[in-house]
Amino acid sequence: MRSAPASLVPRAARALLAAVALLVPAAGPAPAAPPQEARQAVEEVADLLAGTFDSSAQAAADPEHFRAVRIVAVRVPKSRLGSPVLYVEQALVSSPGRPYRQRFLRIEEGRDGSVLARVFEPKDLAGVRGKWREPEDLAVFGERDVTELARCTVALTRKGETWEGGTSGRGCPSALDGARYATSRVTLLPDRMDSWDQGFDGSGRQVWGPTSGPSIFRVVSRGTPGEAAAAAVPAAAATATATATTDTAPAAPTPTVISAPPAAVPVPTASASAPRDAAGPAAVVVRLGLSETAIPESRLEALKVEKRTLKREGRPGETEEVVGVALRELLAAAGVPVVGDAALRELARSAVVVRGDGAEVALYSGMETLASGGPLLVTHRDGKALDPARGLPLASGDGPGPRRVAHVRSIELRPLPEPAGR
Repeated sequence: MRSAPASLVPRAARALLAAVALLVPAAGPAPAAPPQEARQAVEEVADLLAGTFDSSAQAAADPEHFRAVRIVAVRVPKSRLGSPVLYVEQALVSSPGRPYRQRFLRIEEGRDGSVLARVFEPKDLAGVRGKWREPEDLAVFGERDVTELARCTVALTRKGETWEGGTSGRGCPSALDGARYATSRVTLLPDRMDSWDQGFDGSGRQVWGPTSGPSIFRVVSRGTPGEAAAAAVPAAAATATATATTDTAPAAPTPTVISAPPAAVPVPTASASAPRDAAGPAAVVVRLGLSETAIPESRLEALKVEKRTLKREGRPGETEEVVGVALRELLAAAGVPVVGDAALRELARSAVVVRGDGAEVALYSGMETLASGGPLLVTHRDGKALDPARGLPLASGDGPGPRRVAHVRSIELRPLPEPAGR
């Protein structure tokens, strides 16, 4: 049945239809949050990200799958990168002064009420290390001083009292342990932050990161570690006063130093004996330029270990089961950044020299230390612990060969000379 021409529709009816059309909204995208509400959301996420976080409780409950890690995040006042901007350092609790991840985060509005955390890596990692103590000094770092990891942006949406989200797709690059890309899932709560970072190879197989769930970082304080320590002293004093008896004077509280980095101990280069620090005799010494870090057996045991099956030296056809610490873990424990584009560029321009007793020397490229199955400092062989005092062996990733060292004494990272003409 053909519809009547518009000229035959009564004028009053046409007016009524037009009025109804004005009352029914057209289908389209959800309206954006009002500017003030969106700004409040940005500030809320920045507040939840700022502070000192610690995963020690989870690591103690499940040491096989998680490690004790500390995160310190501070706001950067008047940052040239925008506002709000946070500077973030992530390090093992056992070596807080040697972060393995350093980032700037710029928090900004996303679409449909979401909030984005854009990620920037400092080009001069050493220049910003530990600057959470003086965040105002970080304000001078602008876009020329950082590299944006654009595909690592984390998008967060509100779900009740929490913010949840993560990266998108396979675009966030990673070269650790043979990975091609990384993903990150984040949940922000008032008392903790859950972070699930994982690395995958080109086929989508996971090669690093937790498999059973996220790392759980409890809020130590909404300030820096130093502020948390200062706050702990009055609390300890109040407890001592409350528990003191009438005939016993309250003992003065002993301030707890939270996450203080171990002091560097100079190592005599002319002596063949193992140097010592407060934690005991050193299992190995890592040299970075003029500085030296003595890694004692107690710290070595706290590092991530790997299990491998290697060819047995001098016995063709036989294998041995070993447990040890990868060379990249030792470098990270000494403060060498091993994650991120800037770190990869520095390692690509470096060589690693491993020295043992006498004339024993093994040479590796910096990038070889990051490869899955790379050089391994062996701590256990066929189920038996080796004696660090005698010098632990270093096994090359390809089994027996000229780059094995029987008794490692030192590991040195050396920059390679620039090619001629550059």
